Amino acid sequence: MRALVLFLSLLLAAPAGAQLTKASPPVHTHASATQGGATLGAHTVTGSMTFSGSGLRVKGDLSNATPSARLMFQAATLNAATRIGVIPNGTSDASFVDFYSSSDPDNSHFLSVGADALAGTIGFASGKVGSGVTRDFVFLVDGTEKIRIATTGTLSSSKACASGFTRIGPNYCANANLGTFVAWADATACTGRATETLPSDAKAVLLGLNWQVFSNNAVGLRQNRVFFYADTACSQTSSILQMYTREQVATAAGTVLAQHTHTVVVPLTATSTFRTSQDNAGGNGNSDVVESFVIGYYD
Repeated sequence: MRALVLFLSLLLAAPAGAQLTKASPPVHTHASATQGGATLGAHTVTGSMTFSGSGLRVKGDLSNATPSARLMFQAATLNAATRIGVIPNGTSDASFVDFYSSSDPDNSHFLSVGADALAGTIGFASGKVGSGVTRDFVFLVDGTEKIRIATTGTLSSSKACASGFTRIGPNYCANANLGTFVAWADATACTGRATETLPSDAKAVLLGLNWQVFSNNAVGLRQNRVFFYADTACSQTSSILQMYTREQVATAAGTVLAQHTHTVVVPLTATSTFRTSQDNAGGNGNSDVVESFVIGYYD
């Protein structure tokens, strides 16, 4: 009789229009309950839950200054990782989670994270609804902006460049002063060559080479090649530059027949260092690199 009275009191105290439907009979276990406000203590539900109605909300303390005091999802199994899944219904092939910036989601910009099998994508989308305005994507570390993707598609980085360089791309710093030239010492063997001082996180440089071609007082081809490497052992060739011209008429040995500037992207094998070898030692009758200079670096 006491159980019947409790059941009838709960039924009569339920808010008007409140409904709870389920795919299978749920089992409720709780330490306490407050009728009318539907406040439950320790509560276990076995079975699927379906909320009936529009504009419903799941509410709790989600903004407490103390993170551990906020409402959170947590795996029920001891020492288990927590993974929250979102799946489509029936034959649908896409799931999304949308984050709105306004309590009026009909007039807001939003971030949508989803997986769409039909489109073949897993994506992040910046969008808007109603009077909302589409916003940039921003990636922050410890509250500081590091990367930004503008709504125009431009990718930018806030990372500072080395002194004398200006960032003009998310991973490229251009040399603001191309007046630093490094003299080139000819060497056919694997040789480490220094650039001007670069930061330790520089991965590669856009390098300029100034060439000259010298006569040998005889008709013939004057040439040379420089090989660039991605490793300290000079076993992984990254690029090759070649400079050649022909001495058409015998000209006094050592006369400059031609000059040229090459540019090439070169990997750094150590801080401010790249490695090369070359076909010959330059000089009369050959092409010769006079100097190198850094146009910019990639980080």
